[in-house]
Amino acid sequence: RFASMKVLSADASAESSELTISRHLQQQQEKRDSHPGKEHVIRIFGTFVIKGPIGTHHCIFTELLGISLDEHVEDYYGKSCDYFPPHVAKRLATQAALGVAYLHKCGADSF
Repeated sequence: RFASMKVLSADASAESSELTISRHLQQQQEKRDSHPGKEHVIRIFGTFVIKGPIGTHHCIFTELLGISLDEHVEDYYGKSCDYFPPHVAKRLATQAALGVAYLHKCGADSF
């Protein structure tokens, strides 16, 4: 399987709660859960901290995502399309709402 790795700079790592949130989300995602929003939230595979010569860096492994939504719309509807077609916008809004509901259920709003 393919994965993506995000490495936060030492400065960002010192000030960010992203690693804590990612670890919490990963624990929630490992539970058997049939929430319909789960599939609309990026899957966290793991996190770790690495100490280097210029500081401590937080690293987060996630699923590899595809092209951006903007590129997707451009591929299907052409470069002249300045907005999402209504049926695409409706699907996007539904998926975003389901994802936010799942994050809420996981307790991501408490950070």
